[in-house]
Formats: sequence, C-alpha cells, structure tokens
Amino acid sequence: MCNTYRECGYTSNNPYTYVNGVSSNDSLVYNDVRRTFYTPDGIVLLISLGGGGGTLEDGTPNPMYESQDIFIDINGSDRPNQYGKDFFRAVITKKGIMPSGYDLSAEEVTTSCSKSGGGSYCLSKLMRDGWKIKDDYPW
Repeated sequence: MCNTYRECGYTSNNPYTYVNGVSSNDSLVYNDVRRTFYTPDGIVLLISLGGGGGTLEDGTPNPMYESQDIFIDINGSDRPNQYGKDFFRAVITKKGIMPSGYDLSAEEVTTSCSKSGGGSYCLSKLMRDGWKIKDDYPW
C-alpha cells in the first residue's frame, strides 16, 4: 500500500492527464477516500472508497457502492500517466468491475476516447474492440 504518492514512486499526487493534455485532478492518494497500492509487476491500483457499500434495508445494493471507481496505472509511475495510454478507469457495478462507460453508446465512448476527449472511457473502447487496439484508437 502507498500512504503517500512518493511511496508509490510518483513525484506528484496528481500525475495524470487527460487525452487532450489537460491535467486531471484525480489524486493518487487521498486520505480515507482512496486506497492506493502497487502489485509486484508494477501496476498501481487506486480504489475509491466512500460512504455506502453493502445493501439497503430492502436488500438492494447501496447505490453509493455502485458508483465507486477503480483507477489502473498499468506501468506505475512511468510516463506518460495519461488516460487511455497507461491509465484507465473502471467502476464497481452490480455486474462486477466494469470499464467506465460500459453502459454508454458506442458514439459516447468513442467521443471520450479521442484526442479531443478526456479519455475516461478508453478502457470501455478496448473492451468493445475485443481487448485490441484497433485502427480507430486515437494513437
């Protein structure tokens, strides 16, 4: 586990950028809201925690739990630290862990995963493309 961004090898707590080059405000380590750790092969996982979780009184899943994020930096602190290149976002859903944007239209996913978009849904684009980087991927 990383209690500080330096423990995970980063020089900043906000090292990520969107596809369009704009800096992201996603924090690597954020007190009791996010748990960050790295695997032996260098992947860094940021798992958002938060209120909720479990089930409501009627037995249905707590909606706060459904919207929690998991960020995946496939090469740790090595650059480029950019959405869609080495940094991806997933969400916890009733179906399990799914790429962010899995439930959106192909057009919405493609717009996000473009050089003018933010890149939050690039993992969903990769999933829809059979986990392959096809010719329409933005780089």
